[in-house]
Amino acid sequence: MKNIVTAILAGTLLSFAGMPLAADVSDAAKHPVETTKAKIRAERAEDRKEDAAEARYSTAKKDVEANYKAARASCKEKKGADERACLKEAKADRDRAIADARATRDKAKAEAKRTGELRKNQG
Repeated sequence: MKNIVTAILAGTLLSFAGMPLAADVSDAAKHPVETTKAKIRAERAEDRKEDAAEARYSTAKKDVEANYKAARASCKEKKGADERACLKEAKADRDRAIADARATRDKAKAEAKRTGELRKNQG
Protein backbone atom coordinates (compact mmCIF):
# COMPACT_ATOMS: atom_id res chain seq x y z
CA MET A 1 0.00 0.00 0.00
CA LYS A 2 2.86 2.33 0.84
CA ASN A 3 4.35 1.77 -2.64
CA ILE A 4 1.04 2.60 -4.33
CA VAL A 5 0.65 5.86 -2.39
CA THR A 6 4.25 6.78 -3.16
CA ALA A 7 3.73 6.04 -6.87
CA ILE A 8 0.54 8.10 -7.00
CA LEU A 9 2.18 10.98 -5.14
CA ALA A 10 5.26 10.84 -7.39
CA GLY A 11 3.08 10.76 -10.51
CA THR A 12 1.06 13.74 -9.32
CA LEU A 13 4.16 15.76 -8.50
CA LEU A 14 5.74 14.94 -11.83
CA SER A 15 2.61 15.98 -13.71
CA PHE A 16 2.59 19.34 -11.90
CA ALA A 17 6.31 19.77 -12.45
CA GLY A 18 5.88 19.17 -16.18
CA MET A 19 3.18 21.83 -16.57
CA PRO A 20 5.52 24.85 -16.56
CA LEU A 21 7.64 23.04 -19.10
CA ALA A 22 4.66 22.69 -21.41
CA ALA A 23 3.92 26.40 -21.06
CA ASP A 24 7.53 27.24 -21.87
CA VAL A 25 7.39 25.07 -24.98
CA SER A 26 4.27 26.84 -26.28
CA ASP A 27 5.86 30.25 -25.59
CA ALA A 28 9.02 29.13 -27.35
CA ALA A 29 6.96 28.12 -30.37
CA LYS A 30 5.38 31.60 -30.55
CA HIS A 31 8.52 33.57 -29.88
CA PRO A 32 10.43 32.90 -33.14
CA VAL A 33 7.37 33.82 -35.19
CA GLU A 34 6.82 37.05 -33.29
CA THR A 35 10.51 37.83 -33.60
CA THR A 36 10.38 37.19 -37.33
CA LYS A 37 7.31 39.42 -37.72
CA ALA A 38 9.02 42.20 -35.80
CA LYS A 39 12.10 41.87 -38.00
CA ILE A 40 9.98 41.99 -41.15
CA ARG A 41 8.16 45.12 -39.90
CA ALA A 42 11.51 46.74 -39.09
CA GLU A 43 12.89 45.87 -42.54
CA ARG A 44 9.81 47.31 -44.24
CA ALA A 45 10.05 50.53 -42.23
CA GLU A 46 13.75 50.72 -43.07
CA ASP A 47 13.01 50.20 -46.77
CA ARG A 48 10.34 52.93 -46.74
CA LYS A 49 12.72 55.39 -45.10
CA GLU A 50 15.47 54.54 -47.59
CA ASP A 51 13.05 54.93 -50.50
CA ALA A 52 11.93 58.31 -49.17
CA ALA A 53 15.56 59.42 -48.84
CA GLU A 54 16.25 58.32 -52.41
CA ALA A 55 13.17 60.18 -53.67
CA ARG A 56 14.24 63.38 -51.89
CA TYR A 57 17.71 63.01 -53.43
CA SER A 58 16.28 62.58 -56.93
CA THR A 59 14.07 65.64 -56.50
CA ALA A 60 16.94 67.73 -55.17
CA LYS A 61 19.18 66.61 -58.03
CA LYS A 62 16.55 67.60 -60.61
CA ASP A 63 16.17 71.01 -58.96
CA VAL A 64 19.95 71.48 -58.94
CA GLU A 65 20.19 70.57 -62.63
CA ALA A 66 17.39 73.02 -63.48
CA ASN A 67 19.16 75.78 -61.53
CA TYR A 68 22.45 74.92 -63.27
CA LYS A 69 20.78 75.12 -66.67
CA ALA A 70 19.33 78.54 -65.81
CA ALA A 71 22.70 79.76 -64.51
CA ARG A 72 24.41 78.61 -67.71
CA ALA A 73 21.84 80.47 -69.76
CA SER A 74 22.49 83.65 -67.80
CA CYS A 75 26.25 83.14 -68.27
CA LYS A 76 25.79 83.09 -72.05
CA GLU A 77 24.94 86.81 -71.88
CA LYS A 78 28.49 87.52 -70.69
CA LYS A 79 31.57 87.40 -72.88
CA GLY A 80 35.16 86.19 -72.53
CA ALA A 81 36.67 85.72 -69.10
CA ASP A 82 33.46 86.78 -67.36
CA GLU A 83 31.54 84.03 -69.16
CA ARG A 84 34.16 81.40 -68.26
CA ALA A 85 34.21 82.52 -64.62
CA CYS A 86 30.40 82.49 -64.50
CA LEU A 87 30.25 78.96 -65.96
CA LYS A 88 32.94 77.78 -63.55
CA GLU A 89 31.01 79.21 -60.59
CA ALA A 90 27.73 77.69 -61.81
CA LYS A 91 29.38 74.28 -62.13
CA ALA A 92 30.94 74.58 -58.67
CA ASP A 93 27.54 75.53 -57.20
CA ARG A 94 25.94 72.55 -58.93
CA ASP A 95 28.62 70.13 -57.70
CA ARG A 96 28.35 71.47 -54.15
CA ALA A 97 24.55 71.19 -54.13
CA ILE A 98 24.66 67.62 -55.48
CA ALA A 99 27.25 66.65 -52.88
CA ASP A 100 25.04 68.14 -50.13
CA ALA A 101 22.01 66.24 -51.41
CA ARG A 102 24.03 63.02 -51.61
CA ALA A 103 25.31 63.51 -48.05
CA THR A 104 21.78 64.14 -46.80
CA ARG A 105 20.55 61.00 -48.57
CA ASP A 106 23.37 58.87 -47.18
CA LYS A 107 22.79 60.21 -43.67
CA ALA A 108 19.06 59.43 -43.88
CA LYS A 109 19.79 55.91 -45.16
CA ALA A 110 22.29 55.30 -42.36
CA GLU A 111 19.76 56.52 -39.80
CA ALA A 112 17.09 54.24 -41.29
CA LYS A 113 19.46 51.31 -41.16
CA ARG A 114 20.42 52.09 -37.56
CA THR A 115 16.82 52.38 -36.37
CA GLY A 116 15.91 49.27 -38.35
CA GLU A 117 18.67 47.31 -36.63
CA LEU A 118 17.50 48.58 -33.24
CA ARG A 119 13.92 47.50 -34.00
CA LYS A 120 15.07 44.08 -35.22
CA ASN A 121 17.04 43.56 -32.02
CA GLN A 122 14.10 44.64 -29.86
CA GLY A 123 11.71 42.24 -31.60
